[in-house]
Amino acid sequence: MMKEKEIMIGLIFFLALFTAPFWLNVGNSVTAAPEVVISAAAGEECLFSAAEMRERHMQILDEWRTVSVREGKTLDLSAGGAHIGFEENCLTCHANREEFCDACHAYTAVNPDCWDCHHSAGAKS
Repeated sequence: MMKEKEIMIGLIFFLALFTAPFWLNVGNSVTAAPEVVISAAAGEECLFSAAEMRERHMQILDEWRTVSVREGKTLDLSAGGAHIGFEENCLTCHANREEFCDACHAYTAVNPDCWDCHHSAGAKS
């Protein structure tokens, strides 16, 4: 009988602890994802679709970094043969760091170290 009481108290404590994040957030509104400002130059297209960049941009940038910095190779798109470079391709059109990068990074609570090496015309150092 005593064991059953201890088990029930432990079970109630576990359930309260396990469900606490849910109960603490009841009624809190979810913040909408920020709208990304794209200022691509007329006639220019991004190397990847917007959907693919939303899903894989960090993996793509990591692959570029590995090949370029660590292996010392320049990248070429096999389909178009265009040179791929973060500053040459991405930052040419998406130059405003606050509007393009920082809004989503703040929303997702990440702090990438891209700007330790790369410049950004629209950002404070």
